[in-house]
Amino acid sequence: ADGVAFIADSQRSETKSNSHSFVNLRQNLSDNGLDPASMPLVIQFNKRDLADIRPDAELDQLAKQGKEPVFKAVAMKGTGVIETFLGLLTLTWNKLEQTNQLKQKFQISGDEVIEHFRGQLKVPEGLDVSTGGAKR
Repeated sequence: ADGVAFIADSQRSETKSNSHSFVNLRQNLSDNGLDPASMPLVIQFNKRDLADIRPDAELDQLAKQGKEPVFKAVAMKGTGVIETFLGLLTLTWNKLEQTNQLKQKFQISGDEVIEHFRGQLKVPEGLDVSTGGAKR
């Protein structure tokens, strides 16, 4: 894998399961010879439309504590899905550029790639895909 989107369930009842799954993800990356600390990773809290979810303020606080961008989503409605994808694409491209000099080899910048996808996906200009709206 060149990048990972970790999709967490926003329901309070799933907090322990999310935590266990995140630890498991990091272990699986290590077991496969990948460094979890350098892997491009975004976190998406899905199911924001359900009852008894972790509040936005709590997720914003979690985002401040970690290095990974945090996105909020309602996948069944398409809310936050494109933002999560573009956030992961940005991180992944930057990492691949850093290790493989893609701009030099292919004469295309990460900004051009991201803008191409933004256009294809009809993403509004002002939409911030770096944090998914969670403040750092």
